[in-house]
Amino acid sequence: MKRWLFAVLFMVVAPLPVWADALDDARAALEAQSQGNLDEAIRLYTLAIDSGGLTNDNIVFAYNNRGLAFDDKGLHDRAIVDFEAAIRHNPDYFRAYYNRGIAYARKGFFDRAIRDYDTALSLNPEDYEVLNQRGLAYGSLNFFDRAIADFSAAIKIKADHYRAFANRGNAYSARGLTELAIADYEAAQAIQPDDPETAHNLDIARQALARDGDGISGEGDAVTAIAPELIPEEAPFVTPEPVATPEAEPAVLPEPEPVPEPVATPDAEPIEEVAALPKVPDYQAEEEVTGEVADFADYMDRGDAHSAKGLYDLAISAYTIAMRLDPMNSDVMRRRGNAYMSSGQY
Repeated sequence: MKRWLFAVLFMVVAPLPVWADALDDARAALEAQSQGNLDEAIRLYTLAIDSGGLTNDNIVFAYNNRGLAFDDKGLHDRAIVDFEAAIRHNPDYFRAYYNRGIAYARKGFFDRAIRDYDTALSLNPEDYEVLNQRGLAYGSLNFFDRAIADFSAAIKIKADHYRAFANRGNAYSARGLTELAIADYEAAQAIQPDDPETAHNLDIARQALARDGDGISGEGDAVTAIAPELIPEEAPFVTPEPVATPEAEPAVLPEPEPVPEPVATPDAEPIEEVAALPKVPDYQAEEEVTGEVADFADYMDRGDAHSAKGLYDLAISAYTIAMRLDPMNSDVMRRRGNAYMSSGQY
């Protein structure tokens, strides 16, 4: 799942010294945050916000970005306050709902997280990252069928979303559907071969299938299932594990003074938007990835096998990888097209 830093826009809303200082502070904050210097970023965003020299849009971005910095420091309550401030300034800014949902999930408040993801999806229904995160929240509440539906929706939008495949595999495992879990782990591994967590879960699922058939017993090693302490994202943007803090979080920051209405003036060129890459969860797998590298024919065979079972999203993913290996092959284009048609994606 991705979380984004947004660059402030260059707009004049106050006398020259005020807006110039505010924009300089906001730009410097963005640069510090991109380099991982969260304390400096928070200090500079606070100066920019308190100056009164930013437009409403810039205030929204500044609150959102400062909230991300607080959240990455493990100060989830302060992050939530900033995301709420961004929402007050722009109730249609779906990323603030999404980011607040992640902060709630990291605190273990999955029902609140789901409500925020619902709102974010109502504003941007095609965001596969929000679908993936909502699926994780449902899984953490043991609503595995709802989780599977969200992961499937994310895969339908982005056929090579390896984390959604891996997460759906975890949900299938929790439901005891081992064969489906194995298929999803294989699809995730085909897209991201170096993920040790997927390799570990695939190995455990195969052992369980050999031992118990299409079901996982409650004994022995368990597949890493969706749980409150694992809230993945994506790289570029799977959600990190909740950060344990030895002391209680500091008191919530006071709300800032109301921001003056921006004065319409000529706009300059916007600053380039920068994407923040959140940390990938620190999974501790017991085994390293081993095995041979699959080739074009292997992915074609996988796609055909999945299509024969009616698992068209898995087939599409396999054919997509095959196309990367041989972009001009008309046969794989035809087969992927048939899989799209069979799955109802016209």
